[in-house]
Amino acid sequence: MSRHPDPPPDARRLPRRATDRLEDVVAWLLMVAGLVLVIVAWSTGTAVYSANVESMSTLTQTRAMLLEDAKVVTSRETGVRVPVRVEARWVDRVGFERTGELQIKDSAPAGTEVEVWIGPDGEAADASLQRENAVTAGIVTGTGLLLVGAAVLGAAWYGVRLLTASCNARRWEREWARVGPHWH
Repeated sequence: MSRHPDPPPDARRLPRRATDRLEDVVAWLLMVAGLVLVIVAWSTGTAVYSANVESMSTLTQTRAMLLEDAKVVTSRETGVRVPVRVEARWVDRVGFERTGELQIKDSAPAGTEVEVWIGPDGEAADASLQRENAVTAGIVTGTGLLLVGAAVLGAAWYGVRLLTASCNARRWEREWARVGPHWH
């Protein structure tokens, strides 16, 4: 007989099953993946915003002449002026004369010169709308990536939990089949 009895099990620590350890490992991996996901989503959203802002830097401001009267209407209910689209003519960066529709916010007769932003292709562009689009595109891209990634990580965690629960249930059934008949 041994002089030193077996040390009592550590009362602070519960016995650990292999499935518990698997869940722990997967939980840590998914938390790290979640942190990486947040960084990637932020970086991607910022990159999309920067790319859109960069494309705005290709816009050039020029003058255009309205080819028809611009009659802006005011909503009777809200008092807000509703912009109209009218034909106008302008010269692009290369010197070619262009015509197209511009969105006008104030009433003006034909022949009036207005400021217009044009893109590298010489077509009219709304610079204020593009600024808003840059912010929106960055936010939507980052948020969308974050939501899709969170759904994938959540599905992975759910799958692991189903697998370990199934393994535990089978193990409990085997143990009960062995112990159950002797239970009093």
